[in-house]
Amino acid sequence: MLNANNESPKTRSYVVLYLADLLPRVGADRLERAARILETLPSMAGKIGLARQSQWKKYPSLYLADIAGKPTEERVLFDALNELTADV
Repeated sequence: MLNANNESPKTRSYVVLYLADLLPRVGADRLERAARILETLPSMAGKIGLARQSQWKKYPSLYLADIAGKPTEERVLFDALNELTADV
């Protein structure tokens, strides 16, 4: 889920990954590949680890401002999303 938070200038846009919902759609192998990609982002590593430990029942999120203007980190997010959405 992407939340643009455009209602107030004080709110921040973010992405939430509903991994438990994605698991039956994309399969465990594909979800794990996307998780490994996301873990390369410092702000996501711990969140993905906790999600994995809970059998994907956690919902890791990422503030888009934290990676905006950082091409390598932006690419990581898009690579993970591509892994999750290819052929779905």
